Amino acid sequence: DCSSLSQYLLTTYFNDGVNAFNEGNYQVAGTQFDQYIEKQIPEIGADTYGNALFYGGLAAEYLNQKQKAIQRYEEAISYHLPEPSLYSQLAYLYESAGDQANAVRVLDQGGDRFPEDPDLMIARVNIYLGFEKYLAAEPIVDKYLQLFPDDKEVLLVAGTIYQHNKNLKSGSKDSYMEKCKEVYLKELNSDPENYLANYNLGILIFNQAVDMVKLSEYDITINNLDELINTSNQLFQEALPYIEKANMMKPNNRNALYALAGIYYSMDEKGRLNEIERKLQMLN
Repeated sequence: DCSSLSQYLLTTYFNDGVNAFNEGNYQVAGTQFDQYIEKQIPEIGADTYGNALFYGGLAAEYLNQKQKAIQRYEEAISYHLPEPSLYSQLAYLYESAGDQANAVRVLDQGGDRFPEDPDLMIARVNIYLGFEKYLAAEPIVDKYLQLFPDDKEVLLVAGTIYQHNKNLKSGSKDSYMEKCKEVYLKELNSDPENYLANYNLGILIFNQAVDMVKLSEYDITINNLDELINTSNQLFQEALPYIEKANMMKPNNRNALYALAGIYYSMDEKGRLNEIERKLQMLN
């Protein structure tokens, strides 16, 4: 009968779309999924309809039909598919269009639905960082590291987030310093030759010492001044091996050279200071 024939055609559209998609023929896949979506009643076979929207969106995205992909993905969300990537794909499209509000909205929806999906968590962190939403990224990266504590790349990302946030949350600078040190030291424990971990940790401690030196310029007692100078010198010495190692790996990094010059100056290491100054003159 007509009903059976109609259902047969719908099934054919969907299956042909899946086959074409798997073969990388996204133009044909998109056409077949469009036929299915146009002719099927959404309430009938809702799971298949939702999948047609999702894969139709993927096909459109691969064909660089971004607005169509956005439309398909938005419709697919209402079908509650078990596809965390639906949210990250849609968020990346909004991000590429500069639509921060919708990118964040979709990521938050996905995070509520799939709170422990690692790929979606990474996507959320990446997009939040792209929009400089460091405070929003922090709890996600914290949770990710609870689940995957040895992920080297995310440990470095966490350090970057903590460094930004220590200047955003009043009264939390010391706790953020410790969080930064913890993730960089953990990274170096598994990979002592990691350049970014050595450089970031060294500069982090160096800047902590510089802040103390600046503080010593204010009206404080002699006893406090001596204590500040001693503590800052200890921090300079703590930073030294990490910055020296980073400098060995990338000897033309000016920031590392300037930091080394500051440390050698504070330690009254005139010979090593002169050597660094010669290197900086050659780079200028």
